[in-house]
This record gives sequence, C-alpha cells and structure tokens, in this order.
Amino acid sequence: MLSTTFTPTDTANYNSANGSTTLAVNKLTPSITVAQTSPITIGVGTGVATTFRANLAASYGTPSGTVGFYEGTTLLGTGTLINGAASVTTTFSSTGVHTVTALYTGDANFNSVTSAAFNETVVLFGIGLAANPTTLTIKQGQSGTATITATPTGNYAGTLTFSCGNLPSSVSCSFAPATLTFNGDNQPQTITITVSTRSTSAALTTSSSMRLASILALPLLAFGLRRRRMLQRGLLMLFAAMLLLPVSGCGGSPTTTSNSTATGQQTVTINAQTTANGGSTQSFNFSIVIEP
Repeated sequence: MLSTTFTPTDTANYNSANGSTTLAVNKLTPSITVAQTSPITIGVGTGVATTFRANLAASYGTPSGTVGFYEGTTLLGTGTLINGAASVTTTFSSTGVHTVTALYTGDANFNSVTSAAFNETVVLFGIGLAANPTTLTIKQGQSGTATITATPTGNYAGTLTFSCGNLPSSVSCSFAPATLTFNGDNQPQTITITVSTRSTSAALTTSSSMRLASILALPLLAFGLRRRRMLQRGLLMLFAAMLLLPVSGCGGSPTTTSNSTATGQQTVTINAQTTANGGSTQSFNFSIVIEP
C-alpha cells in the first residue's frame, strides 16, 4: 500500500487531499548455471568424488535459500546458497553419461528456477599398462630394459607401485622409479624395467695325474721331519710333473655345476598396486627371450 498526501501552497484555490494506491512488486527470476569444479577435468571415474556448483545471478539483490542437484528425478544432494553459489559432492557407480541439473527453490524475493542440463561422462576408474617393447630379448648373463607406460583413467589420484611376479629361475627385475604418483589429471607416466639374467658355471676337475701324485707322495709322509724338509722341493716338483702327465685308463672327466638362466622364451608378470579407492592390483604378462 502506497499513501500520498497533497498539501497546496495556494489554500485560497486548492484544498488538501489524501490518496493511496496498492503497488504489486513481482519476484525476480534469477539466472542459474551448473558446472563441475572437481576433478578439474570433465569426465570422471566410477567412485570418484565429484563436486558440482550452481551459480545464481539477478539484476537486483542476491538469491538466498537452497539448491537441489538432481540426476533425472534422483536427488544427489542439497547445497545452501552463500553469495549466490551452492555446491554438492557426489559419486557415480556406473559408467556412461549422467545428466545433472540444479533446482533453486526460491525465496521471498526470487522465483524458483532450474538450470540447463550438465552432462557428466563417467568412465571406468583405473590404470592402463603397456610395455615397449612387448618382448625383451636378452643375452644369457646380461640385462635388458623396457619402458612401461601407465595411463590413468577416471581421474585416478594416488600412487602406483610396481613389482615382478612369476620370475623364472636366476632372473631378477627392478624398476626406476619403483612408484609413480598421479594427481587426477589423467596424464600418462613412464617407468623403466630392468630384467637381469645370470650365466655362471664352476668346473671342478679331479684328474688321474693328481690322484697318482697323491698316492706316490703318501710314503714320503713316513720320513722324519728333517728328511721331509729336504724332500719338500722334490715333492713340489713331483706334483707339478704329475699334473702335466696324461694317465690312460683312469678317467678324469670334469664335474660341472651351473646356476645360469635357462635360454628360450619366458613370461614375467608385472604387478601394479594402486592406493586409491581401497587399493587394487593390476597385472599384465611381459615376455622375455633369453639367448645363449
């Protein structure tokens, strides 16, 4: 209700008067937009916490109250407006496109309003692993290296620790670095794997000449200390001579022990341990060929 009073200055010709009228003040309809603020990239992984923000603006004043965020008719969460903005954090359990809208319920001065749809693409959360080369060829007793590329999907944020499994006998592996750290930007990283093999053998030969020299030397042990000293030089010469003489019919083949890596194609399992979302292990097989 708006009241007015007319008081004339010329009271000789005009009378004072009072009047009133009713003014209708309509609510304003604000504008509203919705956007993803975290993670920083559009497209998130299953189970990854995702934050949406609704921004409201009006030609006069600032809207107050609450904003509900919906996927279809399902309420994802409600945020309270602070300086014209409200946020909510949620997760998605399934892959695909999820349509999110924000509904402002209005207040004494502003009408309710619904935002345009925001399409969120949800992908499988994890890490993709690939080796280059896919098969590593190594000479027996030597080492070889390959590059492993780890590509995160679904905004993976956490660490990835590598190890080898199913190692063949006399084969070892190491990684540089052993652990990678991802910050959720889906950027690939690489590590170097070094595979080492062994080629060691020891031959122990007991010849017939040495056995014969030992037998011939036994009677010398019966001599006294003085005579043993006198014969020391001769004894050494006898041993040396017998080692050089072949003795037929008494054998003499060497006995050899070996701890070398077997040649041929082998399979090594590469394990990558994640830490996010409770942690999990991803594995793939890596082939190595050991050449003699």
